[in-house]
Parts: sequence; structure tokens; C-alpha cells
Amino acid sequence: MPRITVEPLKIEEIKLFESSKGQGRDTNDSKNKRREKILLDTHNGLTAIFFQDPTYGSQWQTLATQLKEAEKELMKSDGPLTLKAKGGRSNNSDFELSDGIKKINLEFKFGGKSVDSIPEFFNPAADKPFHSELYARFFHQKYLAKLVELYGLTDMPTEQIYMKEIHKNSSKNPFFKSFYDKDDLKSPLYKQKRDIVATSITEFLTLYKDQTNLEILTAELQRSQENKHFLLYEDGKFYHDEIKATELIADSILPIRNGNLLVVQMKEPNTKIEMLLRWKNRLGILFPAWQISMIRK
Repeated sequence: MPRITVEPLKIEEIKLFESSKGQGRDTNDSKNKRREKILLDTHNGLTAIFFQDPTYGSQWQTLATQLKEAEKELMKSDGPLTLKAKGGRSNNSDFELSDGIKKINLEFKFGGKSVDSIPEFFNPAADKPFHSELYARFFHQKYLAKLVELYGLTDMPTEQIYMKEIHKNSSKNPFFKSFYDKDDLKSPLYKQKRDIVATSITEFLTLYKDQTNLEILTAELQRSQENKHFLLYEDGKFYHDEIKATELIADSILPIRNGNLLVVQMKEPNTKIEMLLRWKNRLGILFPAWQISMIRK
């Protein structure tokens, strides 16, 4: 396989850790990946070369000091620590922090002070059997033909081919490529498509919310989130949070919100999760997924 190269840090990228106030919640994957590299390189001393820069040096040095203190607090240790990257879809945390004996899984989030202040803490593909039907199959059966007609597409894929491709980040299948090429966010067709997709999500959640398999949902939350620590950063400071065991146990289904949010009461009385059903790679084209956020009273 070809070796994946990562661009070296640029000194001005420290601005990625500047205040997020007024910018909205940051969910930009590329920016977040660069922040993770900044943390890893900073831990390993590779950003010390920036400390003497007259413009950004003090910011780099401050971040290094803050990160070291945050890691010490997380591990309850003054000894040497190692930080290892664990990124990738097969992992459910960004880093592994270790003192040589104890290891913790660490997830980094920018723009919040706690798990309930960030846009999402878990983002699984919508191919999990949380319901008696998968949204993608429902969409293929009831709504895809409407988009095919709207965009003048041909060769609508069979259900078997569609289900094989739909939960991928990208597809070489001619149908998906053609759909993507014809899609224009500024076109009047896009608004019509958006309305069709929104209707499909509301109908799916309305039909299947009461058939949510709470045991499967709980198992997936526990598999991905148990024993994980969150390192958060907002407005110049690091914060630490954890999810309680009772916050990962789905207890009951509450009314749908905004037509696209499945709301779940957790065993923890003061905690709910909101599961936003959305499309990750262009609306109605590829990769339906759940964006799961936490609401604490």
C-alpha cells in the first residue's frame, strides 16, 4: 500500500487553537486532524523550534506547558508520559496516553469544556441495526427514485449494489459518481433534493423510533465509549471529562425533535442523547450516519 504522508506543521497553525467564540462549533475534520498533529508533535517536543518566533512563539510555548499539565492531571503522575496516535475508523479514540504502567484512551475535542458542550461525541455510520430497518434501505425503496427523476440520472442501482456502496466515504460506482458530478449546491434542484431527503428522515424516524433496539444501541455506545477520557480545549484552556457508565445505557425513546433527531433517555436520570440522522458525503448521495450528542441537565 502507498505510504500516507502528513504535511509538517506550519508555525501559523497555532492559530487553530485560538478562541472559537463567534465562529460556531467546529466540526471541520481537516482542522481537527491538524490540531491532533499539533498535540502529538507538541508532546514529543517537535514544536519547540517554534518557541523563539517573535509572532507565534509564546502561543506555542503556552500550549506546550498547558498540554503537559493537562496530561499530568489526567494520569495523576509526575513521571514521563507517552502519547500515541490511534486515529482511524477502526479506533474510537484519538490517542493513547501512558505512564508505562497505566494506559488511557483519549479523545480530543476542540470548542467545548465538557462532553455535553460539543456537537457530537460519537459519529457511527447508519449501518448499525439500531432499528428493524436500515435507513439506507428505506431510502432506496421509497425516495431514491425521486432523486433519480429530479436529476435525470440513469441506471439506478439495485438494492443489493446500493447497500454495498452507500455507507462508504466514496464510491467508484458510475451511478454515485454521476450523481455527485450533477449535484450543485447553488442549483434550485439542490433545494428540492434537500426537502425530499428531510422528508425521508422524518418519515423514517416516525415509523421506526418506537422499534429502536435499546440493547443494541447500549452495546454500541459501551463498546465505543467506555473507559474513554475526553481532553477538551476552549478559549485557551484544556478541560477533562468522562462519560458515566449510566450515561451509556439507553433507557427509553422520547419524542422526535426537529424532524431529524431521535431523542433517547439514558439510565442516568439527568442525561439524554440526541441522534441526528444526516448524510456525511453530500446530502442524499453517500454515507448516512448518526451524529450523537449528549444533553445533561
